[in-house]
Parts: sequence; C-alpha cells; structure tokens
Amino acid sequence: IAYSSYRRGRVPLISSIFQPLFGSRATDGPLGKLIDVMALIATLFGTAATLGLSAIQIGEGVSIIRGAGPMTNSALIIVIAVLGCAFIVSAVSGVARGVRYLSNFNITLTLGLIAFVFLVGPTLLLLNLIPSGIVTYIDQFLPMMAKGMSWGDETIEFQSYWTAFYWAWWIAWTPFVGMFVARISRGRTLRQFIFGTLTFPFLFILMWMSFFGNTALDMVRSGDYPEFAENAINVPEKGFSDMLHEFPGSGIVIFLTTFIGLLLYITSADSGALVMSNFTSRITDNRQDGARWLRIFWSVTVGALTLALLQIDGIATVQSATVVMG
Repeated sequence: IAYSSYRRGRVPLISSIFQPLFGSRATDGPLGKLIDVMALIATLFGTAATLGLSAIQIGEGVSIIRGAGPMTNSALIIVIAVLGCAFIVSAVSGVARGVRYLSNFNITLTLGLIAFVFLVGPTLLLLNLIPSGIVTYIDQFLPMMAKGMSWGDETIEFQSYWTAFYWAWWIAWTPFVGMFVARISRGRTLRQFIFGTLTFPFLFILMWMSFFGNTALDMVRSGDYPEFAENAINVPEKGFSDMLHEFPGSGIVIFLTTFIGLLLYITSADSGALVMSNFTSRITDNRQDGARWLRIFWSVTVGALTLALLQIDGIATVQSATVVMG
C-alpha cells in the first residue's frame, strides 16, 4: 500500500494493491469499491473484538483496584463509554499529535513493565528460556501446522476457540494495520520500512510472551501457588492481575498495568477509526486523512457494535462475529 500510494501515485486504499491484477478500470469501479467495503467491515469487527476483550480486561483491573466484586453489566457499559470517548479525542487530534504522543508514552510504560517483571521475577530462568523457546518453536512449527481434525476432539476444540479465532482476528486487522503503517511510513526507504515493521515488533513480542508467559508457568510448576492456575482457567481476565499480585508493590503494578491496557486499546482504536474514515473518504495530497466527523462516526459505531455483541452472549459472540467477518 505504501509503495503503490507514495511511489506509484495510487489512491491509498486496499483496492489499489489489486490494480496490477485486475487493471485500473476494475479497481476504480465496482470491484474496487467491493474490496474496500470488505476491508472496512473486517476492520470494524476486528476493532470491535479488541474493544470487547479490552473492556473486560480493563474492567477487571478497575474492580481489583477499587476492591469491588465481579464486574457488572453497568460497569462494562461505563468502561466501553470511557474507552470510546478517549479514542474519539485521540482520533480527532490526528496522527502527528494524539496518536503519536499516546503511542510513545505507552511504549515507554510497557517496556518499563517488562523490565520490572524480568528483574523482579525469575531472571535467570527467563534468560535461559528465550533461546530454548525459539528453538522449540522452530522444531514444532511444521508439526503444529499439520494438526487437524484427525487428532481428536481436544485438538478440534482448541483450534476452534483459539487458532481459528486468532487467525480471523489478525486477518480482520490486516487492512487497517496495513493502511496505518503505510500512512506513517511516507519518506522511509524500503529497507527501513521492512526492518521497522518486522524486527522491532518481533523482538517486542518475544520479550513480552517469554517474560510474562514463562513467569506464570514457573508459578504453576513451583506448586507454591495452587489456586493461580485454576483461577486463570476459570476467569482468564484475572490471570494477568493474579500473577502480578505476587510481586512486590502489586497494587501500584496492577494499577499501572490497567492504565497500560487502557492506552494500548486507545492507540489501536484511534488508528482504526482514522483508517475507517480514510476508507470512506476521497483522499488527496492536500488531505491525507478522512474528515473529523467521519472519525467520530466510526469511533461511535465501533463502541455501539461492541456493546451490542457483548450484550448478546459476551465474548463468545464477539469471537464468532470476528471469525465470520475476518
């Protein structure tokens, strides 16, 4: 998208990258519109799924901080409303201001949290598990890809609620992420672009999954926290907070983690609203982003859709809708 827009002068839309396949007449006509509408719907439901899961996770953190009981439906509505207002403000302020400032601040806090868990947790174990984890992943990559229905009911169940859902979720995010990364990459070389989008995210995810995941697994394997694993299975949104509860200064750490979760969602949703406004606008060189009222419209639409999906059957409905739309 970045190359076709900024080097070949095409409109910065998903349909533009199909121009070499179908020709400009087709992509500028009904076929191009259909492609962009499909990308818009996928982005809408992908962002709504994230808001739904984020609202439950953030709401659980707020309940722990307040010392309140399980999150009620009214509390969930309030959390979604607050998140919606926050990313509307950020989306309206644009890429150069709101989105950029929040993202930089958020990544600083997140790296600080990773460093805290690494230093206070089982540091040597975490260092040992990173290289062994990478080798194990490479070794198991093909066998895991080959798993199918013939492996039995347990594999089928796991693939339906885990593998298929995450595949569809990522697919639903690809039009929006592709558009947004292209939007902020003008002026970069292809080498910088590829290095920036593949290397740093990979290293970040490697640290995040290794440090937090292996710290939790170490707690389970030690046998010193008998209720931790059971609680994490029964109430997944509490698992992260329960793990941090065993660290020194847990009250402050859980508060910081909840705040990071809030910012993580806002910096994703405001980008999504911005891209959806671009999907539904005529972008020119003088105006790279959609109108402000469109950003507000799509932000409100995401919030309303999320609320509707959660009211039907909670996370199960959100997951099903994301799989279908993705």
